[in-house]
Amino acid sequence: MFQKDAWKNAIAIFLISRLLILILTYFAVTFFGSFHHQECFSVFYQCSSSWFKLDTVHYVEIAYHGYPDLARYEAAFFPFYPLLIHLFGSIGGGSYLAYVIASFVIANLSFLLALVLFYHLVAQDFSPEIARTGLFLLAFHPLGLFFFAGYTESLFLLLILCFFLCLRHGATWNWWLAGCFGCCAMATRGTGLILLVPFTLTFLQRFWPQRRRWRYYWPEMLQKGAASMLIPLGLLLYMFYLLVVQGNAFLFSEGEKHWGRYPGIPFSRLPTAVYSILFLPQYRERNLMDLLLTLLPIIVLLLGWRLLPKIYAYFAAALILYSLLYPYGGPAPFTSDPRYLLMLFPCIIVLAIWSKRPQFKESWLVISVVLFTINIFLFLSSVWVA
Repeated sequence: MFQKDAWKNAIAIFLISRLLILILTYFAVTFFGSFHHQECFSVFYQCSSSWFKLDTVHYVEIAYHGYPDLARYEAAFFPFYPLLIHLFGSIGGGSYLAYVIASFVIANLSFLLALVLFYHLVAQDFSPEIARTGLFLLAFHPLGLFFFAGYTESLFLLLILCFFLCLRHGATWNWWLAGCFGCCAMATRGTGLILLVPFTLTFLQRFWPQRRRWRYYWPEMLQKGAASMLIPLGLLLYMFYLLVVQGNAFLFSEGEKHWGRYPGIPFSRLPTAVYSILFLPQYRERNLMDLLLTLLPIIVLLLGWRLLPKIYAYFAAALILYSLLYPYGGPAPFTSDPRYLLMLFPCIIVLAIWSKRPQFKESWLVISVVLFTINIFLFLSSVWVA
């Protein structure tokens, strides 16, 4: 029952959101782009290429040329998504255009599957009503444009949800499958390392009540616990590859520094953001949006902590902490943090639960869709968004 409803509701929300994005793209390019004197159908190339920018370009370049033929700082972009682009692009003919198309196909197909799994998980843990509301909130998140663009957000979210879906089943092979998805997530983005937190918590929930009888459970504990080693394996394989082809296993970390991200204490650069908002007009709007969309999920998690299963709550807390450990070194220190926090599906669940109150639901949906629309226009106008 859940599976049928999951596909039906996910496909409906997916199509509605993609249609709205295409309509907004038409208006953005036609009236606000550099080709606003032409009809959109006569500048189809400009409408489609307006989404090919920033991180998408880097991932396609890596997929097409490989790491050795690019600048060393490209190592900051982890390999699993470019690998998929390479596979799909090769099937599509191997041209550069095929790789570009592959990046968007993978991103949107991943998001559709993520919607299906999200509905399935939430409907089982809560109710179909909350799952349906959650689908809408996820698809029309203020930064939901990154689930359409050729970024890693859709793929990473899909892998996380696959991980949680496998981990909730008791069979040992499911735990190893969860480890495989964790490995792929780790090879997609460094944040994948935090999946060790929900894995460890699930392991303790399973075996801690039987701690007085562990001598009977040690074979099962060993088999399931060993599956957790697959998660960091994704990073270790990438490090080994970098060592072989570039001579530096930690090149990905140096790449982060090239992009202005350094290890630091969370919110240590909050004064910088406040200063930029007050005294640097050119960074005011950017810092306000970044700060708002960084603080909002943190507030939602704090207020809705008790509404969530522990495995979701601790995963969300770990993701927030990890994402804030590498602040941007420039005048906009929360750059990209809101996008990294897009993976906080537990916060979407909390908002969906609160949306049982019609007044809250209507207000939040309006705010979310408005910000969703604004950010798409900004992104297509080449203004930095997250």
